[in-house]
Formats: sequence, structure tokens, C-alpha cells
Amino acid sequence: MKINKILILVVLGFVLSASSCFATWTIDNGISNNSNNGTTAYEPVASPVAGTYTSNQSVTLTATNSSSIHYRTDGTAPTCSTDTTYVSAISVTSSQTIKAIACYNEADGSTSPSLTSSFAYVLQCPTVSNAATYNAYPTCGPATCNSGYDLSGSTCTEHRSSSGGSSGGHVAPATDTTTVTPSTTTTTTTTNFQFVLSLKLGSRGNEVLQLQKILIAKGYLFGTADGSFGPKTHLAVIAFQKANNLFADGVVGRGTRAVLNNSNMIWLQPVVATTTTTTTTEANTVVTTTTTYNFGTTTLTLWSRGEAVKELQRFLNKALSLNLTIDGVLGPKTINIIKQWQKANGLLDDGLVGAKTKALMNAIAKSFK
Repeated sequence: MKINKILILVVLGFVLSASSCFATWTIDNGISNNSNNGTTAYEPVASPVAGTYTSNQSVTLTATNSSSIHYRTDGTAPTCSTDTTYVSAISVTSSQTIKAIACYNEADGSTSPSLTSSFAYVLQCPTVSNAATYNAYPTCGPATCNSGYDLSGSTCTEHRSSSGGSSGGHVAPATDTTTVTPSTTTTTTTTNFQFVLSLKLGSRGNEVLQLQKILIAKGYLFGTADGSFGPKTHLAVIAFQKANNLFADGVVGRGTRAVLNNSNMIWLQPVVATTTTTTTTEANTVVTTTTTYNFGTTTLTLWSRGEAVKELQRFLNKALSLNLTIDGVLGPKTINIIKQWQKANGLLDDGLVGAKTKALMNAIAKSFK
């Protein structure tokens, strides 16, 4: 009899324990503040992120575990029962705001909406010249050029008047020297391209091409982007680095890439005035003068002296905007500068100015103006 009572008590204990476990499981149903009937509803996420862009955008929407996404572009909030159902990327060709919600099917047949996400996209034209008025996006391009400028392709260039003729049908030689001081106005530019490589003289490829396009668009580089990192691109990078308070070594390293990859970075116009000299002869031939330095035929080392060292000092002052004294003495300070320059340009940073260092210096000097 006593054994039967003990068995009954044990059975009752197991039943009560099982009931307690079941009750605990039914309470812990995962309901969060943004949920309904136990299903967590995640808000939609857009890619690319909302912001200011200079080209049309293709926007994709995602929401974790959602059954559907609904959106509107008229500024009002969407619902799960009406409005446009997201099925493919949304084409944004003008400034607009996308409002979207994610919808979740519940076990009882109802639908749970997430909170509304809002994504504002602003499309604007990149300003490549301060000498023009521009068409509205997406036409962009200069509508008219200011007085004194002519439209050349999609750029306004300063008007150049021709010299008058003399008796006998000859054209008098003329030299036209124009100093252009770029504006210091700051503008905000958005770029989708992300730079990941270290770029320097001799680099080639798509990242160099994208870098050149940016430098051309902002007035640091003149010409056509060709994907080859030459002396002109090197000097343009130095100007860009100076304008953005970076170490001006002409190498696109980690710090420079961080500025280039900033989606809302502040671009500064070049701060150094550019002087362009064009000489016209009787045959209307344009004569281009290139700069070369006579570094001598011997390797320049610590405490070297003479005219070759003076030329070296002149080059460093021009290339790096330094203010070294032109005294013809190669001291420790200048040696340290040479080592930094060699390392930045992919040379052995030994501070010795030999044949390779001289050749690269004169290659860069060809783009000096």
C-alpha cells in the first residue's frame, strides 16, 4: 500500500514537471517590439545607400525573411495590401524619395508590416567649370558659356583671339601667356567606385583610369584618361593631396584612397595657379618646351657639391613645392627627402641619386609647366 502511494506521487511529479516545461516554452515565443503574432519584422534596406549622386541609380531593396516588400515614390507611406510590390531593382533617374515596408505572413493568415523605411536620392550634375551655366540633370553639360569663353565639346575654354596680319601676307609671331587661377569653391561629390590598390608611377589598369577621370572632372588633370599612371597623373595626384591636406608624395596610398572612397567627400579645386604658354610661329606651329635637369653623370651622395646638386635642389623644390636653399650642397635633410621620394615612387630608398633616380626625375619634369 505504502509502495503504491509512492508510485502515485512520483507519477504526479513527472506530470507537473512536464506541464511546467510546456508552459515555459509557450511563453518564450520570440515576440519583439517590432513584431506581430511572434514573427520579427525587419525593415527594408536599400543598396546603394541613400545620398547625393551624379548619375542614374539602380536601387535594390532587401528585408530578412520577408514574404514581400511594398514601396511608393510619391512621398507617402505604403501598405502591405496595396501599392507597388518590389520585384526588381528600382530605376532612379531623377531626385526622389523611396518609402518601403517589408510584409510577413503569419500562421493565422494575417500579414505583419515592418516599420516604414525612407530612402532619399538626390541626382545632380557634376560641375566641371565655373565659366558656364548648366542644363538641368540629366542633360547637364554647359547650356551657355560665360563671356570670354568658347564651348569646346562639353567644356568652356577661355577665348583666344588671333593676332592680326602684317603687310606682305605674313603672320607676326605671337606669344600668348595666360595664367589661370582655379576657384577655391568647395563642392560635394559622390562616387560609387572604391579604390583598393596602391597606385603610383608606372601603374596601369581600371583603377588608374577611374582615378584619372576624377582628377580630370575636378580640374587637376588635363587630357584624356588612358589608364596609365604617368608623370602628369603623378603631379595631378600631388595637387589633389595638397588640396585635401594629405601627404603630397604622388602615391595613391591608404590615406589618399580613404579620401577618394568617401561617398560624401569635399572636393577642393586645385590651389596652385597653372600657367600655360603657347608660341605661334609664322607657320602657325605650336612649339612645346619641356623641362629637363642636368644632374650630371656621377652618382650624387651625402655632401656632394656643385651645379648638379643645385639642379637636384631645383627639381625637389618644383616637384614637391619645397623651399630648399639652392646652395649646391647635398646635406642630410635633402638626403632624407630623396629617400622618401624614392620610396614613394617605387625605387630603392637609399638616398643615392643614380641613373634610375635621375631618369625618373627627368621623366616627371617633362610635365612641369
